[in-house]
Amino acid sequence: MRIWRICSACLAVVLFVCANATAQEWETGKAGITMGYPAAIGFIWHIADSVAIRPEFTFSTSGFDGSVSTDTTNLSTGVSALFYLASHDHVRGYLSPRFTYARGSTQSSSGDLPAGSFTSNTYGIIGSVGVQYAPIRKFSVFAEVGAGYTRSTESFDVRLDITSHGSGMRTGVGIIFYP
Repeated sequence: MRIWRICSACLAVVLFVCANATAQEWETGKAGITMGYPAAIGFIWHIADSVAIRPEFTFSTSGFDGSVSTDTTNLSTGVSALFYLASHDHVRGYLSPRFTYARGSTQSSSGDLPAGSFTSNTYGIIGSVGVQYAPIRKFSVFAEVGAGYTRSTESFDVRLDITSHGSGMRTGVGIIFYP
């Protein structure tokens, strides 16, 4: 919890400082719709010329029927803060801290066995560097690469809890449409 407070305070300071900074006029809109890979949909909101917020989410569900039937649901969300750096010919570089949360749930049943369930919660912190290119006023593309850390907790209905940690690289590409 202490790390969250420190990150929140740092973000507030950076937003305050960047809101007062002036930058070259950017030719995109104030808000837009994003689609990216890894699969996600969201929006981007340019708070100032040098700062934007980009929340996004994904959702999936699947099922399997056989001797053991399962139903799985996954929901994940993430929010990135984009701090724009220099720009040149409609290309802008940015630094982006990112926070993610994902929840997965699986229910299984069998004719002979009682139903079972599995739930997972995953939190992640990622730092990225990226570029955004706007060939026309209403459309942009972006690409980013970074590294991050995740913490996951899995719970089984038999009162078994497992906590895991991981770190690794992240890449992402996407498009932005400014209506």
